[in-house]
Order: sequence, then C-alpha cells, then structure tokens
Amino acid sequence: MTQHSKNETSEDELQAQLSAQTELVNQLTVKNMALEYDNNRLRSLLYESWRNKGNIPPEEVDRYELTPMLLENMMKILLQPVYKFDFNNRVLFGLCAVDIRTLKDLLVEIKVFKMYHLRCFRGFGTKSFENVYDVLHQNDILDENNDSYLFEFI
Repeated sequence: MTQHSKNETSEDELQAQLSAQTELVNQLTVKNMALEYDNNRLRSLLYESWRNKGNIPPEEVDRYELTPMLLENMMKILLQPVYKFDFNNRVLFGLCAVDIRTLKDLLVEIKVFKMYHLRCFRGFGTKSFENVYDVLHQNDILDENNDSYLFEFI
C-alpha cells in the first residue's frame, strides 16, 4: 500500500525535480573541484617563480602542472631537523637550547621573532649568527636579502 501525500505534484514531477537538483549539486561539486585545482595551480606557479627567482618565461607557465604534493614537499623541507644542516656545534647547541629543532622553527625565529630568543642566549654571538645565515644562504633557503620562499608556508 503506497501512501499518497496531499501534494498535487505527481511522483514523476518529484523525480524530475530531484534529478534536476542532483544535477545542480554535481555541477557545483565539479566547479568546486576545478576551483580548488586552479588555486593549487596558482600556488604552484607562484612557488616555482619564487624558487627560480621569477625567471619563468610565459610560454612555459602552462607546462607546470600542480600536484597536491606541493604542500607535502614544502612540509618535508620545513620539517628537516637542523642537525642535518652544516651548522657548527656552538650554533647547534644554541638552537637546541632555545628549542629550535626543525628548519620551520628556525625560519619562524628569523621571520617572526627577529632572532630575539637567540640574541638573549648567552654564548650565541656574531660568529654564530654569521654561521646561521651562511648555512641558510648556501642551501638556498635565504636569498641575498635574507628573505625566503619558505616564509609563505610557515
């Protein structure tokens, strides 16, 4: 026994409305996914241009495909422990003393705190700061203006 609603619309009309709404939802989902892809593609292009110092010719821009792995790659770089870099022992001890364990922690200290915690640490002087900046320059993490493409990801 089927129950009938007091509505005047037939079951066929309701099915048609339901399928139309389902189609609209599917279109919105596709548009949302396309927008996410475009945002990620733009982020990747910006990263590539920063990484290459803005030397991407316009004809090569479309050749760069955005992969969702971009952020994963950035996190892999940022989560590298500081002991894997060529800092001298005094710098490594100073970094550990102020609880800087990863490259991300060090970049936050440089960008946000302007090396305040390291300046307050006894035994961390001019030569130690020079070693920090030299190692980061050698690894292409900082440019000549002490700016980094990784600052956008911290």
